[in-house]
Amino acid sequence: MLGRNLFLLLSALSVPACQASGDGDGQPEPQEDGTGGNTAPDDEGEPVDDGEAEPSDVDAALPDDEETPGDAGKPGSPTADASTPTEPPRTPLDCKDRSFCWQFDDLKAGDRLPSQYGSQKLTGASKLFVDDAMAYSGKNALRVEGNPSGTAGASALLSFSVKDVWAKSKTLYVRMMIRPETTAPGDGHWDFFQLHGAVTGSPSYGAMVSYGGFGGIKAKLLYVGKPLSWADCSLSAQRFFLPNRWACLEVKIDQKDTSQAYSVSINGNPIHELTVGPRPAKSICVQGADGIAGHWKVPDIDSMALGYNHYHQQLAPHRFWLDDVVIDSKPVGCPAKP
Repeated sequence: MLGRNLFLLLSALSVPACQASGDGDGQPEPQEDGTGGNTAPDDEGEPVDDGEAEPSDVDAALPDDEETPGDAGKPGSPTADASTPTEPPRTPLDCKDRSFCWQFDDLKAGDRLPSQYGSQKLTGASKLFVDDAMAYSGKNALRVEGNPSGTAGASALLSFSVKDVWAKSKTLYVRMMIRPETTAPGDGHWDFFQLHGAVTGSPSYGAMVSYGGFGGIKAKLLYVGKPLSWADCSLSAQRFFLPNRWACLEVKIDQKDTSQAYSVSINGNPIHELTVGPRPAKSICVQGADGIAGHWKVPDIDSMALGYNHYHQQLAPHRFWLDDVVIDSKPVGCPAKP
């Protein structure tokens, strides 16, 4: 009997201890930080960094506590909660006394913008419509889809008059929250918005100032004297927006400011290469289209186009959201850090 009991005791001691938790398959349970087990990579389902800019290039346009695309899955990344302090805080927008202040909350999800917002130019399968899936504040945002038809560049533009705003002080501020779904396409030049007007004096001509990108995440401020063959000049910077992250863009154009007639900032941080006087030293013009001789004369702005416009062959769609759009003769500013 003693021998049998000793055999049973030794057999019990040789059985592995049961896991404290789990489904009994012998695999460790995922930890709260996403480690352990057969968990998916942190960045699964998120856009892949196309490698067109080093993280340091992106950081230059972001607050000190922003994360770069390689930080997916960490706090402040596209997969983190939108209320994390690395995104502009979700402060209510004060529309009082603003010339234009669009939150799109007076419309229903799925609606196209009504005619009082302006006229629309849509090519191919491009779209502009109200969306409740990705609002920065309130319940809605404007979803912009630049979907090419074949390989031709797409347009999804909303055009409207800003003549009365400009007339107040010959200054215009354009501020918006923007959230790209993916890294910007690297197949040409495209705009988020355009400002149109006339330059008086000698010579007199029509001009367009636009802001967008060129070749991936390179930001581009464009100055065009019409006709296009007469002047096609630009300034560029290796700074732009991170995919799946809200950012605040503010652009100023000021006819009276001789040192900063044009300025661009992201999340309140100036992009110095795009903050210039009317004679920017680093302006580059297309060969044979440099009739302005380096002088970006500030036009009298009368109209604006908002959305997406691609100038060259477009190889992939581009989708993003706009919210809290403000256009005024006074500075607007980005949401303050909490």
